[in-house]
Amino acid sequence: MFPTLFPVVATSTEHQWVNSAKRRSPRTGRHYAADTTLWNSQLDLGKMNMRWVAETKDPLFARLSRYQRQILYLYFSQERTWKDIAKICRKCIKTVQDDYLKVLGKIRNTAGVSNPIPTLSVA
Repeated sequence: MFPTLFPVVATSTEHQWVNSAKRRSPRTGRHYAADTTLWNSQLDLGKMNMRWVAETKDPLFARLSRYQRQILYLYFSQERTWKDIAKICRKCIKTVQDDYLKVLGKIRNTAGVSNPIPTLSVA
């Protein structure tokens, strides 16, 4: 799993930054850096596997059902399409997407995040 890229505006001492000062986006010409703080964290989504889906002790995900963790695993770790996820879970696409948004809400509540849950955009 690759880190999310952020435009370089200011650096923070709380975050580990991979500075790519010599690299620029060919489209915008802006410099970018990546926050790599979570790479070695327990909450690193890159560590998702089928064992994690079956059972996890991670406090952020432990209260989720196996099905809910499977959706996260297929979407984030396997980078599957909604159509693929629905087929694997034997549900319709809309149901899986709705369940995904519910999972995000549960995770946000557990983490204490009060921002509204994003909606899915139709591609």
